[in-house]
Amino acid sequence: NVLKKVFDESSSTKYSNYEVKQIYAAAKEADKMGDRALSKRILNELKEATPGDGRIYRRLSRMEKEEGNIPGAKSILQEGIRRDPENAFLWHGLGQLSSEYDAKKFYRKAIRCNPSIPMPYHALGTLGHTRGNIAQSMKTLKKGLEYCPTNHRLHHALGDIYRDAKMLSMAEKCYRKALKYGPEVSQGFAYNALAYVAYDEGSPDRCRSWLRKAVSLNSGRHANSWVSWAQMEESEGNIDAARTVSMAGIAKYERGLLRHPSLKLKRAQIRSQSKGEPRTATEVRNQLMKDVPVYRPGDRFFNVYRNWARLEERHGTSQSVDEVYRRACLAFPRQWKLTIDWAQYHARLNMHERASELFLVACSQSLGQHGDPYRLHAEYEMSRGDYEKSQRILFRGAVALSQNVGAGLGGCSGMIQLYYVWAVCEWHLENLSRAKAIFDQALQLIAPGQEGSSDRSLIYFALAKLHKQHDRPLLSQHFIGLCVKENSLPGGAISEVWDLWAQVASLTGNDRLRGECETLAEKCWRQENEPSLKEGGSSRRIKMEHKTRRDPWYIQIFGSADHHMSTSHQAVRLPLDEKEEQLF
Repeated sequence: NVLKKVFDESSSTKYSNYEVKQIYAAAKEADKMGDRALSKRILNELKEATPGDGRIYRRLSRMEKEEGNIPGAKSILQEGIRRDPENAFLWHGLGQLSSEYDAKKFYRKAIRCNPSIPMPYHALGTLGHTRGNIAQSMKTLKKGLEYCPTNHRLHHALGDIYRDAKMLSMAEKCYRKALKYGPEVSQGFAYNALAYVAYDEGSPDRCRSWLRKAVSLNSGRHANSWVSWAQMEESEGNIDAARTVSMAGIAKYERGLLRHPSLKLKRAQIRSQSKGEPRTATEVRNQLMKDVPVYRPGDRFFNVYRNWARLEERHGTSQSVDEVYRRACLAFPRQWKLTIDWAQYHARLNMHERASELFLVACSQSLGQHGDPYRLHAEYEMSRGDYEKSQRILFRGAVALSQNVGAGLGGCSGMIQLYYVWAVCEWHLENLSRAKAIFDQALQLIAPGQEGSSDRSLIYFALAKLHKQHDRPLLSQHFIGLCVKENSLPGGAISEVWDLWAQVASLTGNDRLRGECETLAEKCWRQENEPSLKEGGSSRRIKMEHKTRRDPWYIQIFGSADHHMSTSHQAVRLPLDEKEEQLF
């Protein structure tokens, strides 16, 4: 019966099983060679011929995701789910692309469809760990290990929980199991984790030994291990060693790129040209790098460039910083995060013209698929007091995002944050009706539940302040109440909310309420600023989220504050009223 079913299914398509296998391999090879268009064309044809093959939907979705088209990636998976509603792999993939609120539902659906696959357990467990739900996360991972006792990812994720809990012997035991059961291509992650344990135990030499093993695998392509090694040396004060590690990793990576099969003809052309025109090794390398395929599946090595650039910013010269960024942008010509880092570096040096030029390059690199380049450029211009220029930048960003598939539904990353900054900019320009309309639009895009709580709090606080400044105390009090209900103002600065409510109560003549709010504001301020009280209060969960799954040397290098370009909008200055202007 099984054989009959196989033959019946294969006869209903225009390809045999063998041909399907060969065509799928050809699509993978085209992707590897950097020809995304050809790979997609092959996979779409194969999808029509074999509509029940979930692998095709997952690969097409992954390719769209790597190119920044999240709505398109989700649409492909949803099409596959409509054809096969019980495909656990497709539900898991959809969870990876969804908001936290939806992701949990999709991961659980994947587990119900097929409890014997490890990926949804791993995704659900690591999500809970990141959010500080340790007990539930551990329960999920252990349940997954009951079904998949030899899955290296589940053992690794469980080890991460033990390491954060300072149960280092248990963590090491889990990581060694991950090393034992994992394929060779994944062993670098286990070696990296064992290096973390060694460092936590106070043994930097053993840490280096594990990291050397990690970078020796997969032709030195394990980007995270190169970053970890360089940061470990930096945390120990070995700046030259950190620089050497970064340079070695980049040199090995670029040599690998220049051996890419697609450059075979190009190398022959350069050799033929060089007979009559001598070329330096650097010129040849740079010319070849320009022809390296732009899209390289799973390539995260741009993080090694970013870390090296950050190291040079702290301990090198401006020339060395620019050289690192030039090499990085040559290797990753469409990675806008590198260009944003470069622009922000020049902004800190007060090189305004160069910074603006690089911000514009980053905006064009994003291809309308992310709002952060436009928002960060606008924030920079706002910090210089040029709100009209910021307004034009934010408008262009909103138009670019809205033209992207699904962006109007909030599917495009960074749109909420861009709208928030745009509304604040309009507020500075005293376009109050437009500011309120944009705030409302941003609220409509925010995910429901706890995931969107921080963004909602920020907007509610801004609206409360806007209405208070324009003599609408009752509306202001309404938005303050909504903000307090969310209880998750970014940075945990709840004292500012109570202080604002005290000011509103004073406007309405409610002295009792004003006194109560002032008392709560003072209490919250002490919790936020006194070291002995910082871990208490309503921000405990938020602080817990920020402390999980960090590298052991994170605090030594970056300090206790969180540094991330996606949260810089939280620090955008709101307009001051007359009394505040007198104080500041």
